[in-house]
Amino acid sequence: MIINVPQQISPGVTDQSSIILSNLLNIDKQTLNTIQETNGIDITDERVSEWIKCRQNPLYFILNYVYFQEFGGKQLYSKEYMHAKFRRTVRTVFRYHMVILMASRQLGKSTIAAGILSWALTFFPSNRAAIFNFQKMAAQENLKKIKFIMKNLPPWMKVPNLSKSEIKTYLELVNGSRVDTFYPSTTASPDTLSRSLSVPVIYADEVAFIPHMEEIYGAAQPTLSKAREQAIRNCYPYMILMTSTPNGVEDSGKFFYEMYDRAVESDNLFMLDDETGVEDWAESVDDIINDPSKNSFIRIKYHWSEDQTKNLDWYEKQKKELNFNQRKINQELDLLFVGGANCIFDDDTLQRMIFINRDSVVNLKHQTKLDLFTSNFDQKDYYLIGVDTASSIKGAFNSIEIFSYKDFQQIGEMNVRLGSLVKYGEVVDDLFKWLYKIVGQRILLGIENNSIGKAIVEHLLFHVNNFNYIPHIYKDLRKSEIPGQNVDMTEHEYGINTNARTKELMVSLFYDAIIEDPSRIKSQDLIGQMSAIQRSNRGTIKSNTFSDMFMAACFCAYVRKMTQLQIAPLLEYSNVQISQNFFSSIKSTAELMNTKLIIQADNKNQISSFIDKPRTVQEDEMLTHQYHQQQKSGDDQITTDDWRTFMPIISPFD
Repeated sequence: MIINVPQQISPGVTDQSSIILSNLLNIDKQTLNTIQETNGIDITDERVSEWIKCRQNPLYFILNYVYFQEFGGKQLYSKEYMHAKFRRTVRTVFRYHMVILMASRQLGKSTIAAGILSWALTFFPSNRAAIFNFQKMAAQENLKKIKFIMKNLPPWMKVPNLSKSEIKTYLELVNGSRVDTFYPSTTASPDTLSRSLSVPVIYADEVAFIPHMEEIYGAAQPTLSKAREQAIRNCYPYMILMTSTPNGVEDSGKFFYEMYDRAVESDNLFMLDDETGVEDWAESVDDIINDPSKNSFIRIKYHWSEDQTKNLDWYEKQKKELNFNQRKINQELDLLFVGGANCIFDDDTLQRMIFINRDSVVNLKHQTKLDLFTSNFDQKDYYLIGVDTASSIKGAFNSIEIFSYKDFQQIGEMNVRLGSLVKYGEVVDDLFKWLYKIVGQRILLGIENNSIGKAIVEHLLFHVNNFNYIPHIYKDLRKSEIPGQNVDMTEHEYGINTNARTKELMVSLFYDAIIEDPSRIKSQDLIGQMSAIQRSNRGTIKSNTFSDMFMAACFCAYVRKMTQLQIAPLLEYSNVQISQNFFSSIKSTAELMNTKLIIQADNKNQISSFIDKPRTVQEDEMLTHQYHQQQKSGDDQITTDDWRTFMPIISPFD
């Protein structure tokens, strides 16, 4: 029979066939009629209903009709074989179109990609897709998996292939859909690989191993953008799916590392339903996707230990296959972005760093978010906030790291791109006050004061009217000064001066802390940046990619070391005890500076012993006024309440 789409369904008609036909699109009619004519079969209403379900939902199509190849046979990709991370991949690429899947070897990442491409080619006539890989043989393997899936579809769903050849580098179906394979050539410029490519569906496999991938991707953007616009207008699928294991952070692996590093974390988009045991979208998913500090991709990480069919025996066998090459084990099995040959952290140290998912998120000003890795704060500990400031024009990010003082554990992290330094200053202010409500005055701010970093220091000191940041912003020592000595810091500049001397020191301090205990780091992004930090041949520290979070963490390590003699004795005291001791110290000092004693003193040497530094005219008038007020009241001593005039403003919340 010939399937036609009715122009109009009469009111009140409830016939099941009419309802099914009303849900058919012209593209369905075109493809189903082609299948009937080519395969010589009739398609029932039940099959038409199944066709519609598959076209509307690629996950339904894969779970019910896709077979993957096994040695000696084939296996239906049923729910039992569909891992949660692959289910997440299909749902995310269908809804948000841009996905990076990083998975350990032999977990089936190219197979799930083949299922997605088979869906796009089968149910959307005249569709176009492209496969990228690092070499011809690998690209043809991707194509073979698609051919196998198409070949094993049921006859009423199978769109015939125009060619029976197995050596071609493309696949073309009778419905006009086509998928081509691409791989770098030694005889052509990399950007020519995709300059004229106009396809809405792209699958890039082993991205971290494709040479010049950044040039290829950049050259393809104009035509890809046009293809996406056409796909949206015609209700066709469009997507870019990248899969790979890591390949370091330099050379061919740099593009994949940077794209993955700045992608949205999929763990934040899904929540597990305890009743069904299946993941579902989080309520705030669109807000997370629209994070201005992230790129357009969503990243999914699938480690071998998450697969129930893999165990330590499998892991040991894989290590043998890799000839116990620790670098390859770290990359292909444990999914670590290991550093280059000159990385300051060796592969063993990077392997011992195990990131954890964030515990919660704190919403701050200007739609920024702070990722927290713990909700437990020690009221007897101090907390370090490292603030790195960068110019967004250069593509860099402003980063904030929070570490505990006592054990130097990573507490929180923020990475934002804001066009205004004023806004960034407001974000730092908002974050500080949020933490102040939890731990009180036990916070130290390590802010770089070089160039644009000074803007943040000045904002906190001179533009925040409801809080006194003077006791909290770290002041750096000068070159000739030694920590722990009695140094007059009055004229010192607020903030950290990052010159060659201090940068070497702060990196060294952070390095020592991590080597001692790699578990101190909780963030996957920070671990990734640490693998890109290198020491040049001249001995200087450098990074060929982003290092903003790394530097913010180094500021925390630096301030912790430089203030150890002052802060360490306070770690066992509560805020109340510190306040009482501080109040007693101020009171004792003020008693010595009692104006009445100064006026009555006959010995000028005695006066100079009371005053370390000459008072200003305004200070003198204030103290004199206080003295006369005491004389009128008949009080020779300042009352307890009056001692607050000598106390610094500490909190806007008291």
